[in-house]
Amino acid sequence: MSIGQKEKDALSPLFEAYFKLKNNLVNDDFKAGISSAKEMTTILNKVDMKIFKGEAHDFWMKRSDVLSKELKKAISTKEIGELRKPFEEISNQLIMILKSFGAMDKAIYIEHCPMVNNNNGADWLSLESEIKNPYYGEAMLKCGEVKQVIK
Repeated sequence: MSIGQKEKDALSPLFEAYFKLKNNLVNDDFKAGISSAKEMTTILNKVDMKIFKGEAHDFWMKRSDVLSKELKKAISTKEIGELRKPFEEISNQLIMILKSFGAMDKAIYIEHCPMVNNNNGADWLSLESEIKNPYYGEAMLKCGEVKQVIK
């Protein structure tokens, strides 16, 4: 299921806001993280669902619904440890979007930390191959590996 450039252009700001959120978590910056989650929510609400057709429309509606719920959870958190919990599902939804709709206008790395969730592991997206772990920030900045590159 691929999408055209118009749809990718509509999703690009959402990914950009996600990368800000990820970097805020890497930097252990809670206030900026909340701000980025709010920015993601604003952008998500502006994506015109009508540009997605057929199967892509149904897929987008499911992903955007989960993203909206998880971003609400993120925005209501009171400290960075809590903010990192919904970040995992936000990441999972964007990974599904990326894998289903195909590459954006630049390479995006799917990265993995095996230690999150009592060693069950969790993924995130990054624009660089160097591991900077958003789940642990400074405490374990380099913990993780690149799983896949979508380009």
